[in-house]
Amino acid sequence: MFPIGSRSSHINYQIMLEMLYLISSEKSEIFEEIYLYRITILETCSMAISHCSSY
Repeated sequence: MFPIGSRSSHINYQIMLEMLYLISSEKSEIFEEIYLYRITILETCSMAISHCSSY
């Protein structure tokens, strides 16, 4: 189950901060790819959650 609302966006924000830290410390293309992939998943999930909760 996905947490809905402010808790969900807080978790997303925390993940993004962690990934940004990894990218800045590693300067690696692999981490950038993982980051972009992760962001796409998060955006898709949050859109799906907001779409479902609107009904």
